[in-house]
Amino acid sequence: MGCKPLISIVIPVYNIEGYIKSCIISICEQTYTNLEIIVIDDGSTDRSGKICDDLAMADRRIKVYHYKNGGLSMARNRGIDMATGEAVLFVDGDDVLSNVAIEVLVNEYLKHKEVAYVSFGFQRIIGGEKLDVLASNDFRTYSMPTLLRDLLSGKYANISVCGKLFPLSNISNIRFSVGHIAYEDKYFLVSYLIKNNKYNVYETETPHYGYTIREQSITTSKFNESSTDAIYHSEKIIKKVKTYYPEYLEEAEFFDVVAHLMVLKNIIRSKAYCEHKELFRKIKESLLNKYRYRSRRFFKRYFFEYEALKMNDGVYIICVKLFDLYKAICKKSAGT
Repeated sequence: MGCKPLISIVIPVYNIEGYIKSCIISICEQTYTNLEIIVIDDGSTDRSGKICDDLAMADRRIKVYHYKNGGLSMARNRGIDMATGEAVLFVDGDDVLSNVAIEVLVNEYLKHKEVAYVSFGFQRIIGGEKLDVLASNDFRTYSMPTLLRDLLSGKYANISVCGKLFPLSNISNIRFSVGHIAYEDKYFLVSYLIKNNKYNVYETETPHYGYTIREQSITTSKFNESSTDAIYHSEKIIKKVKTYYPEYLEEAEFFDVVAHLMVLKNIIRSKAYCEHKELFRKIKESLLNKYRYRSRRFFKRYFFEYEALKMNDGVYIICVKLFDLYKAICKKSAGT
């Protein structure tokens, strides 16, 4: 590894004209300067592409590529194909980095001969609030396959690929799943960790990554059948784990349960049950048939939810709504 390795920053962009300038400027102003900034304009219909082109005129490190809309995974895959750096960092176009973020990652990266990835923590940004970085940058070490087990069982929650510095040589032929938008990050990470199972992960909780919460991201979105992509990826993960890490098959199957329940709850919360009643029942029967004879321990904290689902749709819907009401009351009481 060189003293100042070239780092490729991949930024997918789609209709985020109000955010993309702040994102790119936060990268241009990094204390670590040996960067190539790869901007993939994924068929934006607003001014996003023009803003990126204007910024590229002012900084030769910025390379902008315009494509027809192919989705987030396709944009990231194109960014990987374009990257020429020693390592690659994914940043979403509506997010920002602290000005020392990349320097922190590279300094840790250079300390180790074999690295799966180096990452830092996230801080939510609402309404343009400034990213507030704490002083500590203490890194923890995660070894494979322990990290894979924790990722599947939900103990390791940092499943986004953003804010992680990946050696480009380790990614090789691993790509994001195109056309399936839910849990694509988790499937990528599982595939990546299985392939690079001899390497460690180094992570700090210090939040150098500002994750922007947009209004359209936190309101209930309309349910459509692409929301079932979570199940698509959970089933692909089961097949992969069964082949390479059969000792963690139960963890992978537990994740499959979580994916099924998440889709069912999304149908209820988007008030789409009547419209998607047959899909709801199909997913429900698939879940019940696959895990009908499993022990209570297998379901962990979802056992009572699973039992409510076994009764009938009405009982399950009521339980979900009561739980959501309870969470809302707790949130209001906490003053958040």
